[in-house]
Parts: sequence; structure tokens; C-alpha cells
Amino acid sequence: MNRLIGLLAFAVLVAGCATQSVEKQDVPEAEPRTAPARVELPDGIPTPVGSVNDFADIVPAEDEKYMAEVIESVRRQTGAVIAVLTVSSMDPYETIDDYCIAVADAWGIISAERIHGVLVTVTVSERKVRIEVGYGLEETIPDSVAAWILEEHMIPSLSEGEYGIALHRGVDAIAGLILEDYGE
Repeated sequence: MNRLIGLLAFAVLVAGCATQSVEKQDVPEAEPRTAPARVELPDGIPTPVGSVNDFADIVPAEDEKYMAEVIESVRRQTGAVIAVLTVSSMDPYETIDDYCIAVADAWGIISAERIHGVLVTVTVSERKVRIEVGYGLEETIPDSVAAWILEEHMIPSLSEGEYGIALHRGVDAIAGLILEDYGE
């Protein structure tokens, strides 16, 4: 019942969201496994290891592989970049907005040169999820559509602690919209 109330409260919150990206609080806590070793970029941002960056180690390998294949297909067909990031914590950043912008900038996903990018981020300790959309994809994935992706494709699975399924479904929805917009 508390989960249902939380989801309803989130729906009301998202409906009033007017930013370029959408975030969700109260993602259930996960039991993260030991994260793979990686080199840190400035400001606590991990070095990307590919299109799917499961540094919280919460996504099953089959979901990672599937998402990487979908993301590569979208990149080849459209030039758009999709990246997935899971982290145990977004520390030292205070907001997921600041963290996602810093990651997208550091990784070159969303920049003045590359405006056709999307970053999907889950932070385990803070229990947040966010879809950050580059300006070149604003018409394809406006805030209302990003909210719909979260509500319809990701939140139900996240609420059950099914991180891999949630991200898999979110990437599918994002990829489908991009491919449709590009006529693929």
C-alpha cells in the first residue's frame, strides 16, 4: 500500500515537472554487489566502460548485453547516443540533476557538439532515477514523454527491485522513439 501511495505521489510530482529531464525519488534500495574497478574522472565521475555502465553491479549480464546491442543499433542507424549508468552513490553531488549533467558532460553524451544524446541514471543510495535528454532529442523525448517512460516502463520494475528489467524497458522505449523519429 505504501508503494502504491508513493507511486501516486510521484505521478503528481512528475506531472508538474518542467525541466529538461525527469527524476524519481524513492527507488528501492538494492543489495549492490562489488562494483568493477574503474578509473575516476574529476569530481567523482566514473570512467565509462561502454554504453551500459553498471557500477552499482545491480543489472544482470543478459540485460546489460541486450541493452548494449539495442544502443549500438540506434547509434549506427541514427547517430544518437544512449548511455546507461548505475552507481552506488552520486556523492559528492547534492542533486541527481547536477550529477547527471556532470556525467553527460564528462562522457561527451550531451554537449555543444553532441546534442543527440540520452543518459539514463540510477543512484542506489539516494534511490533516484533520471532521464537526461540532449537538446537535439527534445522534440522526440520531451519531459512529458520522459515521465511516461519512467512511469510506464521503469517505475513498476524499480518498485519491485528489478533494476535490469526497468533499465531494459526504459532503453527499449527510448530507442523505439528515436528510431521512429528518424524513420527507421
